[in-house]
Amino acid sequence: KLSKLNQSLLLLAKIENKQFDDAIQVNLKEKVEIKLKHFSELWQSRNIKVQSLLEDSFITMNPALADILLNNLLSNAAKHNVADGIIEIDLKQGSLIISNTGTTQSLDASQLFTRFYKQSAGSDNHGLGLSIVKQICEVSHCNISYSFNEGKHVFVLKW
Repeated sequence: KLSKLNQSLLLLAKIENKQFDDAIQVNLKEKVEIKLKHFSELWQSRNIKVQSLLEDSFITMNPALADILLNNLLSNAAKHNVADGIIEIDLKQGSLIISNTGTTQSLDASQLFTRFYKQSAGSDNHGLGLSIVKQICEVSHCNISYSFNEGKHVFVLKW
């Protein structure tokens, strides 16, 4: 657990110090399709249904940071979901929306992207995943937002 925490803190420091400066046009549709394959076993094991609508979409970003961003958002959608839950992924040029079933109440949007924030104290998570997402968005000149709509937690990435 300490090793994972250390890795996340080092990643945050590297992002803050702009050590990922080689931004290129990234085909987000291709990256999401690869992630769908990588996460499929996890979702199947928890009987989580995934619905995706993916259009061609490009973003100017460091490819490694794009992978980390997608990993964090998709792993959170699974980790904080319920058995027999749903994950919806909607990708269009200029926006990526990831929503999932989970707890039946909204998260604290004012704290959600801060370091070490956890909704529940007993969680095994270190509370850095969404902070890393926020930092990646800042250095990549895009926005991430959270809302709770119709029983689903919704993360919207816009660029």
